[in-house]
Amino acid sequence: MGEELKILKKTLETTHISPRVIDDQFSKDVFRRFIKLIDPAGLILTQQDYAKFKVYETTLDEAFTEGNDAFIKAFAPIFKEKLQKRQEIIEKITSQPLDFAKKESLYSRGKKDTIFHIADEDHLYKVTERLIKYACLLRYEQNKETQTVNLQTYLPQVRAIELRKIKRVLEHAEGFQNYVENRFLLAIALCYDPHTVYMNKTAVQSFMSSISPEGLSFGLTFNENEQGEIVVEQLIPGSPAWNSNELHEGDVLLSIQWVGKKVIEFNSASLEEVHNVIEQSNQGAATFVVRKKDNKTQTVKLTKAYTRQDENIVKGYIIHGKRKIGYISLPAFYQGMARAGKKGCAQDIGSAIIKMKKEGIEGLILDIRNNGGGDIEECTDLAGIFIEEGALVVVNDKQNKPVIIKDANRGTIFDEPLIVMVNRYSASASEILASTLQDYNRALIVGSNTYGKATGQGIKQVSLPNGKIGFVKVTEIKIYRINGKTAQFIGVQPHIELPDLSEIAFQRESDEPHALHPDVVNKKVLYTKLPDIPLDDLKQKHLRRMTTSNPLQKLIELIKNTENISKNIREEIPLDAKGFQAWIKEFQDKMPSESDINADANENKLPVETIKEDIIWLEQDAYAKEMHENVRKSIAADLHIHECYQILLDWIGIK
Repeated sequence: MGEELKILKKTLETTHISPRVIDDQFSKDVFRRFIKLIDPAGLILTQQDYAKFKVYETTLDEAFTEGNDAFIKAFAPIFKEKLQKRQEIIEKITSQPLDFAKKESLYSRGKKDTIFHIADEDHLYKVTERLIKYACLLRYEQNKETQTVNLQTYLPQVRAIELRKIKRVLEHAEGFQNYVENRFLLAIALCYDPHTVYMNKTAVQSFMSSISPEGLSFGLTFNENEQGEIVVEQLIPGSPAWNSNELHEGDVLLSIQWVGKKVIEFNSASLEEVHNVIEQSNQGAATFVVRKKDNKTQTVKLTKAYTRQDENIVKGYIIHGKRKIGYISLPAFYQGMARAGKKGCAQDIGSAIIKMKKEGIEGLILDIRNNGGGDIEECTDLAGIFIEEGALVVVNDKQNKPVIIKDANRGTIFDEPLIVMVNRYSASASEILASTLQDYNRALIVGSNTYGKATGQGIKQVSLPNGKIGFVKVTEIKIYRINGKTAQFIGVQPHIELPDLSEIAFQRESDEPHALHPDVVNKKVLYTKLPDIPLDDLKQKHLRRMTTSNPLQKLIELIKNTENISKNIREEIPLDAKGFQAWIKEFQDKMPSESDINADANENKLPVETIKEDIIWLEQDAYAKEMHENVRKSIAADLHIHECYQILLDWIGIK
């Protein structure tokens, strides 16, 4: 792989917006990132192995420059041997019943380092045995309400999952050596910034085939995260997954169950295995179980359908009450592959707004929570819907020649009060939209601080030795607000913050290793702000509701209690059956329930209705009607949307 190293280095040096200095610190970063990629749980390599590899820790910079692959040649056979050793340990442990009466504990490391924390093979055996016991106990707790079985019943399941994890690497579709080499190339790319990645041809082809609009599909594309989990990478506009409004980019896929069939779990599954399972049937419905970014599990029922290339991808709703307020949710800024030759989200939203204006809406809520970004051109086109004319965003490249992107179309579609809802999962194009409308005083931004990604990437195809082809997604541009500042690393601060339980668990860009730090762009931008939003008055009214609203008070209390529990939870987990059950009960008793908040929200549901023009086509499609009704109900019971509605009522009243 010597030539591959040289090619990757040249590609990154010539295209990356802020290439790294290749020195000893870079070498240490690559070494550390590679070990975390290849052994994410720290359950294969030991401190004894580190002693063998330590000599390479500060020499990978020279290896990268010279195309020297000595480290990988030394690492791969030892890693293979350690995988086989772990396989033997698992087989030995699970070949006989485990003692669930024995008093012993598993210690959670929390945020402690997972690199080389296992001392030796004896230590590895003990830790592996305790982890297997923990997995059995956890499965028992998760299923005890539906079935009463002996704990030993779960041992074969856990054994199969753990062995499959190892087999997946040893018998990788790319070949074991290629797998190790590709993880090393990925580690190098990630040390430039979190969004620069190396991909092989197989990964790209899998992505391209999964987003094909032909045939029946759920409309989901998947990828693998650094922990080896299968995650939702993209939702195809107009697909069942998109229309559900329950799935989002970054959700971890846990299982799928076809109607009338057994549950298929995806622990340690490969992308190819997941693809085969999902493609095995073009008929019927399936139930997906995913883990959200806040670590909660969610069950979503979908039925395969043809991706809808029609006028109804963006769905609008109207909240009827003291005032008619429009509501639109946008999960991603789509354009291009999914709808080649057809209009994107900006025009679709414009069409939805025009429909709602016919029904006399006096304000609009645009919900881009959980929207991880997408097409920048669509994002700026959407901003232009609400701005008369002028600059929208500044883009800077490697040559340091900043370019101002302006509104291509003079005029607006909607001039009434506008709220843009954001949260910490709103990233990239979402942050461009929110910051642009904020800088113009065109919209009130409500929610929590956004993710903090203000860079753009391009995919470069590279020709490798032996006729192989690789792909590098490289960060090529930095994106700036029209005031010269950036959302990179710091995000967009909303005008009005709402309490959000997900704030406790999720990381932002600033938490990522090697994230690019914020700077300013030296480019004078002339733009005319709209009159100031009556922010002080709106904040005061909002704060009064925060102290008097029972659901909001309960949400704040829930967040505080959850934070305290997260800080004080016992790191020592008992592994005897009685002790584990007591530990689970202690945790559940301390953890506040969201049921009371949801009950209050259900008692005070917003009167949400479908746009009249949409009722006609919904009546012709029973599945689409069901999905639409589910979304309508979720909007009606959403506490944050409820507060945004109240803020808009205040704003219209002040006007």
